[in-house]
Amino acid sequence: MLKPEFAEYQIRRLTGLGLFPADEVAVVELVDWLIKCAPGEAAAVEFIDIWLRTNPEAPKPCDIYEHFNPLPCNKEFGAATEIRCQICGDTGFKIIERPGGITAATKCECQAVPR
Repeated sequence: MLKPEFAEYQIRRLTGLGLFPADEVAVVELVDWLIKCAPGEAAAVEFIDIWLRTNPEAPKPCDIYEHFNPLPCNKEFGAATEIRCQICGDTGFKIIERPGGITAATKCECQAVPR
């Protein structure tokens, strides 16, 4: 766990960025989230270094959380490696053209097949 003084120093390195909080309560919130999320000093320094190089605005608590706790969707629900239905692209809906050049979406035939 990070020492509060260390975490505060790291957050204060961001002072020159746009939208850095002027309210001390908001700064304390950023410090608290860095303490809660960073697994160690090296990780905290790396986060701040990367943020300073890549962002013109100060992070919000959600940015700190997301950096250290990425959503599992990339691993669990990654992009499909192959498309099973060439008609709808696995969306379940196909585009049809009605008289007069009007297009609409309708349920694809692949939805009748259990997966």
